[in-house]
Amino acid sequence: MSKVKHLFHKGFTAVSEQSGLLLEISRLKSRITPLEDRNEALREELGQQIYRLWKEKAPLEATVEKFCTQMAANDREIQRLSREIDKLRRPEKPKEPQPQGIVCVCGALNRPHARFCARCGARLGELPAEEEPGAPQSEQDAATLP
Repeated sequence: MSKVKHLFHKGFTAVSEQSGLLLEISRLKSRITPLEDRNEALREELGQQIYRLWKEKAPLEATVEKFCTQMAANDREIQRLSREIDKLRRPEKPKEPQPQGIVCVCGALNRPHARFCARCGARLGELPAEEEPGAPQSEQDAATLP
């Protein structure tokens, strides 16, 4: 019975965490929607203002700058909120602990101060002869070295 209770609790905890995550994403999305709506309204109003000023042969730059500055600020906030949503959807994976010791070329993990591999006996901290830079790979290669 204890095992069932533990599994039930574990499942309940997972559902609670997922619900909280979805709630936070919904909250962030609810902050994005009005910003997008405001930008749409600003674009429409900007078009109307530009046309009105054009008909009056008035300068446009100040009006365009004012509207575009507001829309750019809204876009930055939308991007920030979208990045928060992305982080919630893809949480960072926990970093795997680094091995405590020396890994041999054979893949065995050895004590931190070991000189030789406990599995294959290779000297630790050195490349095998065939991988050492400049080392001859065969007698024929050795004969061709200067």
